[in-house]
Amino acid sequence: MYGQEHIQNGEVKRLNIEEILKLISTYTFPTVLSVYLIIKIDYFINQLVKNQKDFSQNITLEIKEIKTAINDLKIEILKNR
Repeated sequence: MYGQEHIQNGEVKRLNIEEILKLISTYTFPTVLSVYLIIKIDYFINQLVKNQKDFSQNITLEIKEIKTAINDLKIEILKNR
């Protein structure tokens, strides 16, 4: 039976229930829970930052394409005068 996931050396590792119980008995439940939550929050924040960077790059590319299209339209309007 498997318990919760955690990150070890940048890789997700699953703990079985025996490992979780051993950690709890050694370090107490609040400590194990705190470490688990810190790991999950860290992973979530890293994903959020990565997605924000990707979004920002996509928006920048879209803005460049729009500017190019506007400049092309301006050129066409000036040619037709």
